[in-house]
Order: sequence, then structure tokens, then C-alpha cells
Amino acid sequence: MRVFLASAYYTYRGTLAWLTPAMFVGQKLLIPFGQVTFFSLIGRYGGSQPLDFYLIGNAMVLAATACIYIPLVINEERLTGTLQFLAVSPANRLALLTGRISGHLLEGVLWIVIAFGWAATVFGLDIPASTWGGLMVAIVVASLAAIGLGLLLGGLAYLSLDIQISLNGVVFGLLLVSGANIPVEELPGWLAVIGEVLPVTHSIEAARRILAREPLGEAAPLLATDIVIGTTYAVAGLALFGWLESRARRKGTLEGI
Repeated sequence: MRVFLASAYYTYRGTLAWLTPAMFVGQKLLIPFGQVTFFSLIGRYGGSQPLDFYLIGNAMVLAATACIYIPLVINEERLTGTLQFLAVSPANRLALLTGRISGHLLEGVLWIVIAFGWAATVFGLDIPASTWGGLMVAIVVASLAAIGLGLLLGGLAYLSLDIQISLNGVVFGLLLVSGANIPVEELPGWLAVIGEVLPVTHSIEAARRILAREPLGEAAPLLATDIVIGTTYAVAGLALFGWLESRARRKGTLEGI
């Protein structure tokens, strides 16, 4: 537990490279406000779905934005020369990695809640009080599933000197194929298949059903699917971390992993 708490606190604090608190707060608010507003207005005036479709989808897909911070943390470790110390640390790997994840998981949940508040206040999205419990379940599941993908991308960050371009591609890919802006059934067949095996896709649909006042039990299979998908990515990511560190030790390349 001590390793987990220390990893969570210092990792999250170390990523806040902002000159002033106002810059940090502005960044954290502009992302959810801007994304929901931009894509929802495009959908409203040029799309084929009701406005609520785009408001809910773009609020939920913000969970994916939080997952990109995990590989960015790994990239920062490499640039500052501390990645090799992480690789040889005797501390429990699961505690280290989950600690690094926890702050971004909470941030992802917060972003989605803020985005839904913005959608309700500015665009009139109807969020009945009776649906908030189920909606929060969908938000947490989406964030956890996205974190699983973040773990796998974090392993890939060991192999790349600059992971930022790839991360941007992942985020834009989720905006395209997750059903946030285009119904999955309207995508070309191969893109629809990709969307079905990516995290967040099923949580978005679950959130739409919950806000349509369907019982949580009706959305439960969708949420369970995203949990399975997120867990699969997380297990693959942890396995990749272990293999890369083992290879680095054998070859004596810890400085570059």
C-alpha cells in the first residue's frame, strides 16, 4: 500500500508541469468543454443523429483521453533518465503501475462528470436524477477500460522515443470508431470490427441506454463487455512490461530499455 500511495502521489504531481494553477485548471476545463461543444455542434448541424447522441458520446469518450497519460509518464521517465531505475526497482510492479494509473483514472472520471454537467447546462441534455447512479457506473467502467488500453500503450512507450503522435492517433481513432460521433452500425465493416474490440465503445452505448431510462440491468452486458476488453488490454500491457524489462536486463540496455 505504501508503494501504491507514493507512486500515485509523486507520479501525478510530477506530470503537472504548469507555470501557474490557472493554466492547469484552464487545461482541465477546456478539454471537456471544447470537445463536447465542437463535435456536438458539428453533429447537430451536419449529422444524422439527435443532439443527445453526440453529447453523450463525446462526454463518455473523454475516458480515453485520460489513458494517454500513462505512456506519457513512461516517456517522461525515459527523457529524465529515471526509466532504468524503475526497471530495476525491487518494488512490486503491480503496485507501482496501479499507483501511476490511479490519479489519471480519477481525472478521467472527473472530466466525464464535468462534460455531462456542461452538456446539461449549455445544451439542455436531460439527465434524470434517477439515472445518475447507473450513469456513474458506466463512467467508471469506461475509465477503467480505457486505463487497460493505456497500460498496453505504456508498454509500447518503452520501445518509442516519441509516443505522442501514436497517442493522438489512438484518441482520434476512438472518436471515429467508438460510436461517439458515428453509429457503429454505419461504419464500414472493418472499422466496425475495430470499434467493437476497443474500450469505451460499449460503455458509450450503455450510457445512452441508461439516460433513455432503460434499467441498468439492460445495459449490464455492454458494461461487462467493456470490463473484459479493458482487462484483456491490461493483462497484455503488464505482460509486455515484464518482457521488455527482462530483455533489457539480459542485454544490459536499461538506459534505453
